[in-house]
Amino acid sequence: MMNSKERVMCALSGEQPDRVPFCEGSIAANVAQALAGSERPLTERQISDLTGRDVVVQILFPPYFADYDTGSDGQDYVTTGWIKTRRDLNRMVFPDPDEPELYAAAQQVLDEKGDYAAAAAIKLGVAPMLVSMGVDGFAFALKDDPGLVHEVLRRYVDWQLVVTKNLIDMGFDFLWCFDDIAYKTGPFCSPADFREFMLPAMQRSAEAITIPWVFHSDGNLMPILDDLLGLGPAGLHPIEPGPMGL
Repeated sequence: MMNSKERVMCALSGEQPDRVPFCEGSIAANVAQALAGSERPLTERQISDLTGRDVVVQILFPPYFADYDTGSDGQDYVTTGWIKTRRDLNRMVFPDPDEPELYAAAQQVLDEKGDYAAAAAIKLGVAPMLVSMGVDGFAFALKDDPGLVHEVLRRYVDWQLVVTKNLIDMGFDFLWCFDDIAYKTGPFCSPADFREFMLPAMQRSAEAITIPWVFHSDGNLMPILDDLLGLGPAGLHPIEPGPMGL
């Protein structure tokens, strides 16, 4: 019987594992504590021991330049993006991507991973742009100032390239790229605009990935599926049956 790491990496290589790996990217802290009957936060290793996951996952996303609020469940969510015009670009202040403290939690996950596959959850750059501009701000900029979209994407990808290299050098087994780019009815923009604005940024991010990686986006990806597969992911997640017409 395969251990968890062997099972996950076998599947990502296109081979057949002993069973389907159980890979959940994020289990909310309050949910994990409730499952464990604990008042203290659980480590990734403890969550996987508890739930039978085959992975441990460290999230290292770039900052969203936006306002936040807190829901009734205690989870933070974005309300309004800040980047509407070029005057707002000075608000895009990133942490130093080479600062060791940025990777302290990631190192702890690696140190404790045991036989689990270790994934680092990142962004290719598109979702943070959409959040920081807002879908409405993005839509207006496509018409009023297309260069602003390119500039916001460039800044996110520049930061991400350094982080991606550092995570790979640390020894993560695979990367899990979370960039929601679609509604249930289709992509956030036309396929033509996707190929002009989003795809080049995603290609630039993807070219820096030298280990297996999985791409995540909810919604109906069918109109741009070939473009996404051309980026070279080893897996696509979640493939929603309803929106994808499956």
